[in-house]
Amino acid sequence: SLDPKDLKKLNGRRKESSKTMLLDVLADKHLTTKEWQDRVADDYGISRSTFYELKKELEIEKAVRQGRDRKWERCG
Repeated sequence: SLDPKDLKKLNGRRKESSKTMLLDVLADKHLTTKEWQDRVADDYGISRSTFYELKKELEIEKAVRQGRDRKWERCG
């Protein structure tokens, strides 16, 4: 029988690769939070809660920022 721990390993992503996915979706676009989250979910299947967790980390790392138009963009 399968061990639940083994299943988690098969389906889990490394956090760094997931953050890269969020950045790839932004690329050179400016997106609202909802647009960004919807595209990440559609393209990579990342859940809403995981998106917000990773987005927060990217903000702390200054990898993304929200402009005056309330849309997100990559930094640097």
